[in-house]
Amino acid sequence: MFTKHDKSLVETAADHFKRRTFFFLFALFCLWPTCSALLAGEQMPFDVFKSLQGQWSIRAGDKTLPLHVTYDLGSNGSIVTEQFGKELSVFYSEKGSLLMTHFCNRGNQPRLKLKAGSAARRYEFDMFDITNLKDPSDDHVHTIIYEIPDPQHISLEIIWKKNNGEESEKYVLTKLL
Repeated sequence: MFTKHDKSLVETAADHFKRRTFFFLFALFCLWPTCSALLAGEQMPFDVFKSLQGQWSIRAGDKTLPLHVTYDLGSNGSIVTEQFGKELSVFYSEKGSLLMTHFCNRGNQPRLKLKAGSAARRYEFDMFDITNLKDPSDDHVHTIIYEIPDPQHISLEIIWKKNNGEESEKYVLTKLL
């Protein structure tokens, strides 16, 4: 019925189909978070941070601080800068992930990555490495969480590693300009 040549064509077609199916499913798996966010009308995380441009007042508890947070775009829209007093953080995309480098007043620079699977309007960044940390037990920022319920407000929590424990700072930002 089949010649040897015909069998190899059938096997090749079957292998080709399996390969194409695998790559299709792999691409679907990789793109699912992006597609589902777009279909739901949600902005991509980097676009959310781009939309924060302007100056924000800072409240810590019941006290308004005498400084501001400013968000701005730089490098032809490829970065978002956050100036919090004299500290600077830079947000940028790399290979589909949202990263952040925080240039701390303590002289170290933690690099943080957006944690996958966060709730809507919640952006949790966890440290994955740090430069200029003299000793691992030195105080340093470990996690930064942004909750953005609407375009005019941000709840910000900064979690520090201190010796063998953690300490949290909480702020509420309100857009001024």
